[in-house]
Amino acid sequence: MIEVNLLGQVHGIKAALPVMRAQRSGTIVAVSSGLGVRSVPLQAPYCAAKRAVVGLMEGARMEERRAGSGVQFTTILPSSINTPLFDHAPSFMGRRPAPIPPVYEPAAVAQAILFAATRRRRDIYVSAAARQLDLLERLSPALTDRLLGLGGQAFRRQQRDEADAGQNNLYEPSDTTGSVRGRFGRFAFRRSAYTRTFGYHPVLGRTAGATLAVMASRRLLRVGSGKQVPTALFRARRGAKGP
Repeated sequence: MIEVNLLGQVHGIKAALPVMRAQRSGTIVAVSSGLGVRSVPLQAPYCAAKRAVVGLMEGARMEERRAGSGVQFTTILPSSINTPLFDHAPSFMGRRPAPIPPVYEPAAVAQAILFAATRRRRDIYVSAAARQLDLLERLSPALTDRLLGLGGQAFRRQQRDEADAGQNNLYEPSDTTGSVRGRFGRFAFRRSAYTRTFGYHPVLGRTAGATLAVMASRRLLRVGSGKQVPTALFRARRGAKGP
């Protein structure tokens, strides 16, 4: 997990940075996660690696700014993405893992990366859900612990109704078609209205912050009270065109 999600990006930065320094321009885009600013249970190694990416980019940004190299740094922080990860990752829960909704297609992240490559932005959150996690964490980490833990939702929402047969690619490659998309396409949004409206525009994003934090708290309370379950949420998203 550390070698791929963290060190893979470290090596990429080390390869690109000398060229960008020499030309005195360029943008380095790293992909972290909404879970890079707020961890959840059952994904501690993943969260640790993605949080390290945030720290790496913050430090590198300040160093290059002081050096006057002209190199920009943007961190992409997506929500859950419909990739084959959830079929190839090992599971120790007795059930196959599931992405925490809402789920987005990989193209939504690709669009954010393309935008970041040509415009100066510090962070881009792909989906309101990722931004809400960040805002709740800033408001109160202890409160966020409690909200996520209500009714065991942080655990329930990451488990499918499918027994685990030990399939994974942890120690050797697994059979794959090479697709970047997973099996949650019917639940996934093709684009993020939040990102297009607020995420690409920092001033608007800060203005919407308080409202997003309140909405996130209310949703977590509703799910924790048992009024909503993951499978019901997925069914509600079938056929959705995307917000």
